[in-house]
Amino acid sequence: MMKSQWRDKAACRGVDTEVFMPDGRRHFSQKKKRGALSYCTVCPVKQDCLEFAFEHDIKIGFYGGMDGNERRYAKRVWVRKRKAEQME
Repeated sequence: MMKSQWRDKAACRGVDTEVFMPDGRRHFSQKKKRGALSYCTVCPVKQDCLEFAFEHDIKIGFYGGMDGNERRYAKRVWVRKRKAEQME
């Protein structure tokens, strides 16, 4: 799949992006988090979305079912995995 084609298949396509942005600076209320996750959990391109956030160093908002704090930790693992794959 081409880099941007995954967006056409996203469960959140056409949804107001505000749904995926925090209430405050980086804080999500539980209600808002549940709202964002309601799209992410059923999304067929969740992994593509997450990798997009990693590749573009997006720190705020929900991407691939994770908020910015969750992605910060997951990205470390993703980077190590990519480096290992490149060495093979």
